[in-house]
Amino acid sequence: MYVNALVDFVVITNADAPAVLPSNVHFEKTSFVAMQQRLSDLITPGNSSSVHYADTYAGHYNKGNDIKPLAAELYPQHTAGHEWWAWSDLDVVFGNLLKWMNLASRGKHAACCRCIPRQGDGGRGAAKAREECAAAAAAAGNLTPQTCCQIPLSKGKQTGQLEPRNVNMVNVYSHKHYCPCDHDEQVNVVTPLYPNPWRKKAWGPFTAFRVGWGTSLFRTSPHWKRVISSGDYAHFDEWWGEFHYSRGMSRAFSRKMNPNAA
Repeated sequence: MYVNALVDFVVITNADAPAVLPSNVHFEKTSFVAMQQRLSDLITPGNSSSVHYADTYAGHYNKGNDIKPLAAELYPQHTAGHEWWAWSDLDVVFGNLLKWMNLASRGKHAACCRCIPRQGDGGRGAAKAREECAAAAAAAGNLTPQTCCQIPLSKGKQTGQLEPRNVNMVNVYSHKHYCPCDHDEQVNVVTPLYPNPWRKKAWGPFTAFRVGWGTSLFRTSPHWKRVISSGDYAHFDEWWGEFHYSRGMSRAFSRKMNPNAA
């Protein structure tokens, strides 16, 4: 964290801060009970007692994952004025984080997902996107588009439809040239494991969202209040990240990027 001086780090924890703390690292010390009260106020404003978790080690360790997507709303003062916010596990080595974020969001590793197959349409999203892209190119007078959703497709044995040859091998990193951001798109989500492979969960050891667009995405889930109010571990940080394309309290992090550095 210290060597990423232009990135602000927030550690949400029930532990005391170290005696020596870099100026870009802030500790938000809270108890497990106090966090439940904060969640109650978010779910039922004015009622600080609507969330009750079993106060066990397992509860501390697992439920922190479900809380991650809410961190930007739980602590809005830490995302104000920033371009990105993110969460991370403790066992992630960042390297030059801003350089990596720039490569992933606007550099050579930026990729768009409109032609990657979606689980909900049986993998045929790529074919549909390719057809739409080719039609738009033809209308513009370009009869041989070279960068139009070039994921390798083949006819599915069961469906007879054009589908990726291997859906599980499609991901935005290795197929970035098949999914170019050539329609003035803006990258809004950055995570090294999205979607890798496509039909598995977008596991969240590091997941970054553009502030504003991605500050409150959890609210689009029809079940978010039920998930948060329940003491059961629901993997909310993982399936939620997949749905939107993209450990204990002492291990829950919030990340934010300085817009002047990005």
